[in-house]
Amino acid sequence: MRILGFGLPSLETGLRRALRLTLPDGNAVDLGAGSGMYTRPLARRFPGKTIAYDSSNTAIEQLCERLGKKPWAPDITCQNVLHLQIPPNTLASACIGMTGFVHKEAAESLYAMVWAALLPGGILHGEFATHRDDTEQSVFILSGCVELPPGSGSYYHSCGHTYCQHTLAGILGDSYWDVDEIHKFVKALGPVELIHANTYEWHQKVEDGGSVQRWLRSIHTITVQKQPRGRHYASPSLNTYPY
Repeated sequence: MRILGFGLPSLETGLRRALRLTLPDGNAVDLGAGSGMYTRPLARRFPGKTIAYDSSNTAIEQLCERLGKKPWAPDITCQNVLHLQIPPNTLASACIGMTGFVHKEAAESLYAMVWAALLPGGILHGEFATHRDDTEQSVFILSGCVELPPGSGSYYHSCGHTYCQHTLAGILGDSYWDVDEIHKFVKALGPVELIHANTYEWHQKVEDGGSVQRWLRSIHTITVQKQPRGRHYASPSLNTYPY
């Protein structure tokens, strides 16, 4: 399977905007780092304090090649982030780029843990697959997920990890979110100030066995700053996201 092209939009726009703010002194994490789209700006903003996690050995190897020799190089670790525990009040910034591949219950647990780890004034940047997204056709799912044993509801991935049916939702189709649902979910974490939110759509092309497949990606990103007290922002309507 070979990726021919993404037409990938700037999903990190909100993160880059947030990293220009005055932020607390803490660590930064990129959970589900993939190609390092979020890792790079995080590591440049928090040199020596950034850790990138991904469960794919291939992604980790490529990320090490790409960023490992930079003077601000992050720590790069192969680990399933759903098994990760981060101590409370230690993070200045966190990116969660793998919500589209996990069951909503798993996402809720992950976000709750990360929220507790964020310091007041810290940044949370997340991406979610909308109902228009073809996550089930993603490279991650198609390139290596096998149900073992058949009918067990447990999936083995070529990256070396085993996932139960509640933590690899791309196969089962419960990883999609409505935009209003996303904002209500983030708002419920606690007092936040909205920095940026937008839905991005593009077509992804992959060559597999000589044939070219094409599917729609539809990702909503949201960037918020944790507030010590006070205001929540209102739920969005249409394309407007008021404070």
